[in-house]
Amino acid sequence: MFISDSLSITRIAVVSILAFILVVIVLRISGKRTLSKMNSFDFIVTVALGSVLASILTSTDLPLIDGILAFSLLVFMQYITSWLSVRSNFISDLVKSQPRLLYYQGKFDNKAMKKERITQSEILQAVRNQGKASFCCRLGN
Repeated sequence: MFISDSLSITRIAVVSILAFILVVIVLRISGKRTLSKMNSFDFIVTVALGSVLASILTSTDLPLIDGILAFSLLVFMQYITSWLSVRSNFISDLVKSQPRLLYYQGKFDNKAMKKERITQSEILQAVRNQGKASFCCRLGN
């Protein structure tokens, strides 16, 4: 129940080491944006990459080369999509959401917040996550 056979443990160890090396190489080639989570599209790709990596490490039915191919294809598709979005407003609009002003001059825009499906407490939590105790209008805070 807690320990599988030694062949399984050896397989996981070898595949983990090889997958780690290959993932580092693929991510270095693809550039910093692949894991930057700059927008929701990048976040989705990052989650998908984690899922593929987990499958590579734990699935005995998935050969390492198949998993690395799937991982590399996700990175390649993210690279192509980001390359196209920089060159085409149409593609950019498809994969990126437009920013929306939710708070301005001391007031929450409830209409915009409803459209974005976000609450005041979520906005305040995001402010706290940035290390701020509250909204502040002074420069440098």
